[in-house]
Order: sequence, then C-alpha cells, then structure tokens
Amino acid sequence: MSGFSASLPFDIFALIVEHFAFLPKGRGLKVLSSLSRTCSTLQPICQRRIFSTISIRPRICDWSYTSRARPENEYDVPSVAFAKLHRVLEDNPTLAGYVRTLYYHSHDSNCEGDGGEGLVQLLGTFTRLENFVIVPYIDVNDFGINEVEEADEEAIFDTNVSVLPLRWNKLRPSVQDALTKLIGTVSTLQFKNIVNFPLDAFLLCPKLRCLDISQSRLLPLSPHASLHNPPIRLEELRLVPGARNNIQVLRGLRPEGLPVFDFSHIKRISFTLDNDGDPDQLGEILQGSLLESLQISSPDWRSLKIADSVSLQTQQLENLRELTLTRSSSLEKLHVSLNAYPIPHHERDILEDLKRLDSHLTDPVNFPVLESVSLSVNIIPCHTQATQHWDRLPETHLSQLKRTIPEFKYSVQSAWQ
Repeated sequence: MSGFSASLPFDIFALIVEHFAFLPKGRGLKVLSSLSRTCSTLQPICQRRIFSTISIRPRICDWSYTSRARPENEYDVPSVAFAKLHRVLEDNPTLAGYVRTLYYHSHDSNCEGDGGEGLVQLLGTFTRLENFVIVPYIDVNDFGINEVEEADEEAIFDTNVSVLPLRWNKLRPSVQDALTKLIGTVSTLQFKNIVNFPLDAFLLCPKLRCLDISQSRLLPLSPHASLHNPPIRLEELRLVPGARNNIQVLRGLRPEGLPVFDFSHIKRISFTLDNDGDPDQLGEILQGSLLESLQISSPDWRSLKIADSVSLQTQQLENLRELTLTRSSSLEKLHVSLNAYPIPHHERDILEDLKRLDSHLTDPVNFPVLESVSLSVNIIPCHTQATQHWDRLPETHLSQLKRTIPEFKYSVQSAWQ
C-alpha cells in the first residue's frame, strides 16, 4: 500500500471518493474497497463510506458445511458474515464508529456456542448508529419445525404477520438488553415481522424521529413502566399493519398520564392498508396532527372504499400539502402456468378468470411498467377437439394483452407430453 503524489488538492480526491459511493448496484463499494487497499492516504475516507451501512448475516450463514442463502438484501448494502465482522472489528475497532445504518438479521444461531455473549459484544461496538433495522432471518429449513407454541398467542394473532416471526419475548434477556440499548441511540428505527415487541422499549428512545413498523405486533406498556422523559416527538411514521391494535398501543399512556409518543408533530406518514379496519387506525393517528405528507398504499380492489375514508379524514388536516394514493405495481415481467381440465364448469371458471386477468394486467394504473407476459396452458388430458378453443384464447379472452403488451407469449400443450 502506498500514498499518492498529485498536483490536485486532497479535497478534490475526497470529492471523487464520495462520488464513487453513489455508484449503483454495489459498483461503488468495489471501487472504494480496491482504492482503500491500494492508497493509504485515501483509506480512512474510503472506509467511512464502505462501513457506513452494513448488514450482518446470521451465524447460520457462516458455517461452511451448510448451504444457507444470504439474507434477502433489498437495500443494496454490503452483507457481512457474523464471524468475519467480529474479526474485522477486533483488528480495527475504529471501523465500528463509521457505521451509521445497521441491518440486523435475528436468528437462534447468533447465540449458539457462547450463549449470545459474542452477539452482545458485537452490538455494543456500534456507538454512533443513526438508523437501525431489525428483521428475522427466515431459513426455509425451519418451516414445519417451529410451530406456534402458545394457543393464547395464536388467538390474538392478526393477519399479515410472518409465518415465522421474531418473537421478542423468546430472545435471551442479554440480547434484548443489547438491542434495546441500540434502539435508544438511533433517530430511525425499522423492524419487520416482530411480535411481542414491548412499548416499554421506546421509553429510552429520546432521539427517535422516524418509526417504521411492518407486519409486527406491539405489546402495551407494562403497569410499572414510568420515566420522567418527555414524550417522543415523532416526525415520520411508516406503518404496515400486521396487528389491528398497534395504533392503540402506540397511543398508550404511562402511569403518570403522559403519552409515550407525541404524534402532533408528525409531518410524514406512510400507511399500507390491508384490512377493512385499517382506515380507522389511520384516522386515530391523524387526529390533531400537523401532517404535511400522507402516502397510502392499498390493494386495488379496496381503492374506492379507502379513497372515500381517507378523503373524509384528511379534510381536517389544514397543513396537508401532499396526498398520494398508491395501488400500482412495479412488475415488469410475469409468467403464468396453469393446468386446465376439459370439464365444463372448470373450463368456464378458468376462462372467466383469464378474461378478468386480461383486463387487470393491461390497466396502466395497476401495472404501469409491465412489458412481458408469458402464459402457458397445460391441458389434462389433451384431445384435439378439447384444445381448439384454447388455441384461440389470445383473440377471444386475452385480446388486450395481445394488443398492448410488447412481449406477449401464449402456448397450449398437453400436460402429459
């Protein structure tokens, strides 16, 4: 490794390094990594960018004798192996101070071997976090093994909670404490598919300004939870309901009568509506707020009902400047394969469904960027006469797809061929 000698000021090279950090699809990280290893002068600047956002893979992904997939990474951030990150930070503890956004994938394997001691130690090294994301790592080998353990817990489950959520109350106390301490230091918190998350944990979050809860269930304040901290002044709330009482829990009061959250200063809300009762939850948040931007996402078949409900509730928002109702998809390619039996009532149902599918997929409001549709029909059994009308489907039932989709492919064959 060596330094460099150039006529340009150092600040210019620093700006170039900053530019590399914004290259898409991980290309910037590769450039920064190479530059960090070859130029000692620019190494600190590169490392600040390389380690500003990281995703910790669970220990189960570290084991060489397994073929586990990496956690789904929709954020285009580096995913670091649990054990490797331990070694890197032991060699250079300064790097932990560069991390501003941390994605933590929770899994039982993170506590195996040392009872969670290593995990607690690792989490404790991140002292300058601003954004924290907690999600469960779903291993396909777990399906069918982990069952719901408590009948009463299942009884209060609502829809849209993950099959294998992270159960906060099942975590080791030391891990709960470590995660709670980190939560208390950040301004943005996001968690997904977590059940039994205690509202008490938010009492230690004075810096929290943006809260993103997706398909999770919160527990109300415990009777003795009390601090003299003022209510948390949220500025942004993103909520995908997974339990119908989350809003009531968030609006809960401490024993001395103070709320945990002060919703009156919220400027932005993003709300996904999945159930009939969700618009009412939205109305509870909007009461008395100074909201400026409201984004609503919903399935298209609920759009009219939701639009009516939202319009009534937003009439009272004097500061509202932006209202977005989203019910579209970013889907670009679609492949559909179906089996059809030459039985009159079965054929009739499928043909009616295909006619509706033709209309739905070609609606630009629903699928504005859809460019490729492939539909294959397998006839069981296959007779020449039975397939004649199926051959004509692009003209009779799928005419809009054939006319408007740039790449539309249709095929009919025997499922026994």
